[in-house]
Amino acid sequence: MTKKLENSPDEQFDIADDVNAEVLLLELGILDRFRKKTTAPETQAVIYNVHSTHHILAVFYSGRQKAEDNGYAIFCIPKSKLSAVEFHAFAKKFLNPNPSNILGIDPFSGPPTTN
Repeated sequence: MTKKLENSPDEQFDIADDVNAEVLLLELGILDRFRKKTTAPETQAVIYNVHSTHHILAVFYSGRQKAEDNGYAIFCIPKSKLSAVEFHAFAKKFLNPNPSNILGIDPFSGPPTTN
């Protein structure tokens, strides 16, 4: 998975299936940063900025009643498209949604654009 990122430095990758998410997190060496699944609803996130070509936001949802509402969502955004400051602003908005910014983010099509 990390080779795929390196070979496509200007392409955004979003991963929503747990198998590929865990493979990427293992390759990056950050899978163990997430706690085991919980019984109470919880959202855990890791920002990984040391990859050579992409900013990475990995989110783990657990403890929700519906199985499909649990699992990973990973956003690999090219460093060529966003600065570190812009990426952190995207992550902050994604992780702290409110009515003023929730309409401006489509998590599976990338960070919001400014016109």
